[in-house]
Amino acid sequence: MRIGVQLYSLRSSFGKDLWGTFDRLAEAGFKHVELAGLYGLEPAVLAAGLRERGLSVCSAHVNLAAMEASLGKEIAAGKELGYSTMVVPIVNTGQFAGGWAEIGTRVKAASESAAASGFLVGYHNHAFEFEPDGERTAYETFWAHAGERVICELDYYWVAKARRNPLEWIERMKSRLRLAHFKDINPQTGGFEVVGKGMIDWDLAITASKDAGVEFAIIEHDQPPGDPVDCVVESRKFLLDKGLVD
Repeated sequence: MRIGVQLYSLRSSFGKDLWGTFDRLAEAGFKHVELAGLYGLEPAVLAAGLRERGLSVCSAHVNLAAMEASLGKEIAAGKELGYSTMVVPIVNTGQFAGGWAEIGTRVKAASESAAASGFLVGYHNHAFEFEPDGERTAYETFWAHAGERVICELDYYWVAKARRNPLEWIERMKSRLRLAHFKDINPQTGGFEVVGKGMIDWDLAITASKDAGVEFAIIEHDQPPGDPVDCVVESRKFLLDKGLVD
């Protein structure tokens, strides 16, 4: 299981010095990144800059609306940047009259269209997916309609934030689980925490993730308390000490 970093974690640092931030990631030893946009650059320009720094893109967060409106453009960007997995990062449930059944059906349609170009489509959860939807959770409704192609990017923090057990959901989603967001939860505040400093049992979570076939453990910290790069570097060191690799 390899280590990656979700670049959303670094948005404040990118706003000050985009390429300097990428330099620091590379110098710290990161090899894989998950995109959260193109930072105002053309795909070819971003791809060249990442290659120069020895960074590769494992996946990208792409809104469902973008997939539906301009899938060809998104696939072309992926080919330029060297990734073939697009993950829906979040949905605005108020925009779907059919609720979670419609969301699942539309993500399924996007996955089927993307498959023709050799691309995978995944879904990334927050906590609200675990709210009731009839006799089951919204997350269960979503997956019941998502078809077989859609992969799971399970965010362990948000599972715990929803007062669910990440280990249970790793097991339940293992047939689809290829990517995971590794971030911790502060036991006192419920806020975001550096990996290894919160309440998640990472020995168990890492073992379960490996058993499930997770390919990338993607570090994320939504609200870094200090320097965002230092924050993700600290999480990386913890995971390296636990036997993960770059």
